Amino acid sequence: MISTEERWNRLKEVVKTAAVETIGFQVGSAPRKPMVTTEMLQEMEERRKWKHQGTDKAKREYQRLNNQLRKTTHKAREKWWEEQCGDLEELQANGRHDLVYDHVLNACCNLQLGMYRVPIFYRVPSTGY
Repeated sequence: MISTEERWNRLKEVVKTAAVETIGFQVGSAPRKPMVTTEMLQEMEERRKWKHQGTDKAKREYQRLNNQLRKTTHKAREKWWEEQCGDLEELQANGRHDLVYDHVLNACCNLQLGMYRVPIFYRVPSTGY
């Protein structure tokens, strides 16, 4: 006789394997900003290891990694914005002004407002939302 706990574990395992085969499996969470790369996430993880160690060597290593990460993020952000501007210029040249507006709205407002993005025509004048 199989116990309820064993039946539950078997069912859970079957559902998990079917989901992984059908949908796939994502390790970790996706970055919030589109310009963040996996290399940057790895650098952040390496930097985090050195952050709370009290030695002088750890402080120097953390500072070195922090500077390196700052340079990497700056380059990635510049590259991302260059790609966005290239897409906008291409859409503008093709006369797709509606897509230009949508592209700008998605690129800028999603980064700045996050979950509070509300279309302009739905905003109440007194509250700003």
